[in-house]
Amino acid sequence: MVDYVTRGSMCGLSVRTRNTTRSTLRRCDMSRIRAIRTTADYAAALARIDVLMDAEYGTPAGEELDVLTDLVGLYESRHAPMGYPNPIEAIRFRMEQGGFT
Repeated sequence: MVDYVTRGSMCGLSVRTRNTTRSTLRRCDMSRIRAIRTTADYAAALARIDVLMDAEYGTPAGEELDVLTDLVGLYESRHAPMGYPNPIEAIRFRMEQGGFT
């Protein structure tokens, strides 16, 4: 990957734009975030989400939380799809919850 911030842009970014890009990269350090491919990656992402759960929107921690929850959601949709319950089992479950057994 070409480092456009330190080498300059291929499309001729101005100095101001390069400085803004550098500032954004320092503020939103996403270098630790990786794709979730294994159960260990999944567990680590969930643990990090627990730590970041109180992060405020718009902060670097909030941005990290947003990206991690998207990655976890994608991993879960591919590896543990919920599917639809059997209708009879769903009715039985609801009856148990309501005490109608």
